[in-house]
Amino acid sequence: MKISVVIPAYNEEKYLPTCLKSLKKQTFQDFEIIVVDNNSTDKTSEVAKKYGAHVIHEPKKGVGAARKKGFEQAKGDIIVSTDADCTFPENWLEKIHHSFTKDENIIALYGISALDDNSNIKKLLSRVGTRTFFQINDWLKKKQFTGCNLAVKKTAYDETNGFDPDIHICEDADLCKKLMKIGKVLFVPHLLVYTSARRFKDSSIKTLYGYMKLYYNTWWNPSKNHSDTMANMPDIR
Repeated sequence: MKISVVIPAYNEEKYLPTCLKSLKKQTFQDFEIIVVDNNSTDKTSEVAKKYGAHVIHEPKKGVGAARKKGFEQAKGDIIVSTDADCTFPENWLEKIHHSFTKDENIIALYGISALDDNSNIKKLLSRVGTRTFFQINDWLKKKQFTGCNLAVKKTAYDETNGFDPDIHICEDADLCKKLMKIGKVLFVPHLLVYTSARRFKDSSIKTLYGYMKLYYNTWWNPSKNHSDTMANMPDIR
């Protein structure tokens, strides 16, 4: 099974090279890289092409629209979603491929993320905290995708209407809920990616509170309009 890796990118010339270099070191090599340039004003597209990525453009701003465009263009049997500020263990894609081939009933899977921070304590706390949070939600049948570390069979993705282009936070959770209705979604605790700590640079408490509020509204109060919470989320760029 071939894999497509989709990376939405808006003004990511700083982080994208490290991300793409990390992908080039994967032990599993039968994959394509799709970078979705989401109206960047910097050299995001040029950087992506330099590292051999297929670049497509999505003029509608927002990660939901960007991921959707990338998934629509993907040619792989498995489509993997990640972010431009992530790096990966060398066997990341190999683990994803192995999970799907081991159990043909799996239509989607997801793992955890940890902060790629200079502080080892923050790295450890983020890894343990994320794993605990996702594990509890798995037990509660409230599976919680993370957009930087998820994979979906293309056939299953096409059965849904995919990512909602009008959602730019929790677009991953929205997709997860759709997929859970049609097949087996697996949480893989040892499937890890590292992500930059930039989202927590200015106010860790405020950012964490915003994400938790969105999570609560997504799973426990779905009738709630997310727009007020999203408007107060800090701009990470």
